[in-house]
Amino acid sequence: MRGSPQTIYISGPITGVVEARHRFKETEMWLTYQGHTALNPMEIEDPVETLENEELWAYYMKEALTLLFTADGIYMLEGWEDSRGAKMEFLVATELNIPVHFAHEDHKYV
Repeated sequence: MRGSPQTIYISGPITGVVEARHRFKETEMWLTYQGHTALNPMEIEDPVETLENEELWAYYMKEALTLLFTADGIYMLEGWEDSRGAKMEFLVATELNIPVHFAHEDHKYV
């Protein structure tokens, strides 16, 4: 991903993905190295109250979408098509004309 510095939101599968934190952090570091500001949803603070299952998922999605609304673009990690949250983020981004970039199109990612 080249061009002038942008604020890029990272999207991809998180729930049930063991290496998710590592993948998101690696992508954040790479985007930063490229001169961009990376918005990593894995860094969203845990809720103050105890939430479970769907309530917890909804909490994180609301926080994630708030980040996405501030982004110049969204960077979709491989496997996003299998993620309920990432599909929602993709839909929101496309509906709001936020440019979408795909990791599989970047030579950096295999």
